[in-house]
Amino acid sequence: MLLHAGADVNERDGEDHTPLLLAASHGHTAAMAVLLEGGANVGAAQRGSGETALMAASSGGHEQAVSLLIDSGAAVDATRADGSTALIIATTGCQVGAAQVLLMHKADRTIARNDGATAASIAEAQLRDHAFPNAAKMAEVIGAAGVAEARWEAARNHYMYGITSSPVTARAPSAGTGSLKISKVIGGVKEKRRSS
Repeated sequence: MLLHAGADVNERDGEDHTPLLLAASHGHTAAMAVLLEGGANVGAAQRGSGETALMAASSGGHEQAVSLLIDSGAAVDATRADGSTALIIATTGCQVGAAQVLLMHKADRTIARNDGATAASIAEAQLRDHAFPNAAKMAEVIGAAGVAEARWEAARNHYMYGITSSPVTARAPSAGTGSLKISKVIGGVKEKRRSS
């Protein structure tokens, strides 16, 4: 109704957010569609940070919002002040779905942030540090190194210690836990020999 009354679709608030950026940050695709139809600037960036609606949607993991913005002409590889692209932002937050949408639309995974970090290097660090439960999936989507090693670790822990966990959260148990498990197995074998 405000648009019909002549409201400026690109008016900024006190923090320099446009209505489209705010709607995108919350994944409100219906509101976004109305704003875009009303002439919202899909590439408008927040002054200072350089944040765009696509980056805000990617940060929140709002896949439909990401797709809508790209279909409406948002620049997939635009960078904000720190050099981050929407893909780097999605990877930093381990937003797998948003990253997949961006890559489907040919986002460049080789672009580096001002500090030299790329989407792949960020995903590798998250995988190594067990930063998120879905870090292995994120690394797999981005094509980062270390995915095979993480899956091997999970398989080894399951086989040796009976631990079932994700490839990222899998860790070898403490020496005490392993010793207890082994002593139970040895005890079972001894008992079997006595009874035979």
